[in-house]
Amino acid sequence: MKDGRIGKELIRDYELLRNATREQIENCRVDLDGVWFDDLDEGLALSEFIFRY
Repeated sequence: MKDGRIGKELIRDYELLRNATREQIENCRVDLDGVWFDDLDEGLALSEFIFRY
């Protein structure tokens, strides 16, 4: 981020992602709003974890 902070999320913290195949996780889209796993109909919104830090 502009202030030098780095956001990080662990796949193992999300049950749906933890149980996903490597292919399902690798088939993702990254945009300014987050990371989206289309095969799983799941995503990690940047706004969801920015405010935790």
